Amino acid sequence: FDTPTLDLGKMADHQPVAALGFTAGVALIFGFYLLAMRAAARLTRERTLWLIVMSSVAFSIVLVWAYPVGAIDLFDYIFRARLWGRYDFNPLTVAPLVVSDDEWYPFIVWVWHGSPYGPLWSIISVWLYRAAGDGLWRNLVAFKALAALCVQASSLLIFDLLRRSSGGHAAQSTRAVG
Repeated sequence: FDTPTLDLGKMADHQPVAALGFTAGVALIFGFYLLAMRAAARLTRERTLWLIVMSSVAFSIVLVWAYPVGAIDLFDYIFRARLWGRYDFNPLTVAPLVVSDDEWYPFIVWVWHGSPYGPLWSIISVWLYRAAGDGLWRNLVAFKALAALCVQASSLLIFDLLRRSSGGHAAQSTRAVG
């Protein structure tokens, strides 16, 4: 995480074999996803909810600790929270370019404009930044943990809404979303 704007190409030294490995890994993930969809269609309501929650929790735990490959926007979220939390700049109106000498600046991509995410996200993210402290690693984990919690809450909400309205298809539909 200490290499600015690290992407898959840089991590794999732009080797074709690495691209094939990544593609195989993504295909494997989709295979497990299809297995989970089939399993969810055959389970009872109680076991279905357990499968949804536990698989989602397991995947989230892994992803919280993984480098945010393909998600460099995460660094932008954190940096915009830092604009407010450390420099007292409004991230909605001040572009990150203003503090280009900041040590975290090389990690971000969208430097020319204020935040497009709105005031509610700015408030949540500066609170999270302050809670995590002034460390990039802690902020990466904190922001990803928030995303993981939101996935869990969304899955449970979707399951409950579908359980009430879709007859016996709540589990399969929720697995498709969560």
